[in-house]
Amino acid sequence: MINQKTRYFVITTLFIAIVFLQIFVPWLGLLPLGAFIVGASVTIIQFTVAIIPRVLVGLIIGYLFNKLLRNQSTAIRTVGLGVLGTTAALINTVGVVLLTTLGFTIMHTNFTGVPTHNILAWLISIVSFNALFEMIVGFILVSIIGSVLLPIAERANIIG
Repeated sequence: MINQKTRYFVITTLFIAIVFLQIFVPWLGLLPLGAFIVGASVTIIQFTVAIIPRVLVGLIIGYLFNKLLRNQSTAIRTVGLGVLGTTAALINTVGVVLLTTLGFTIMHTNFTGVPTHNILAWLISIVSFNALFEMIVGFILVSIIGSVLLPIAERANIIG
């Protein structure tokens, strides 16, 4: 029992270290895609962090993985991980947009350039472009990283 808790502690510490790297190393948590004219960049830090939408990402994606992919073949799991990466990006984006809308509406916040009405439509118009790129990158990164980490975790008897 203590050994299992130690493993989870080590894994948690590893992810915290990854988050710190993504925060402090330029372009590691935010990948500019070269479309600077329209400002396209992909945020990838949500794949390792938690606040409300990000906690939901972990809970929902973890549940879906355990229910749908845990006992599948390697090929199905790899594609499934990609789909879960896309879903994670979508959950995070929708959660952030809804919570931001709620925050602006409840607190009647007004910033220069932020409309005082139709805030949800305004946020969706801004975020939807980046969301598409985040979902694509989520598919690729989660497929690759998950395919590498899952066998290692299973060999170490870490199953969550």
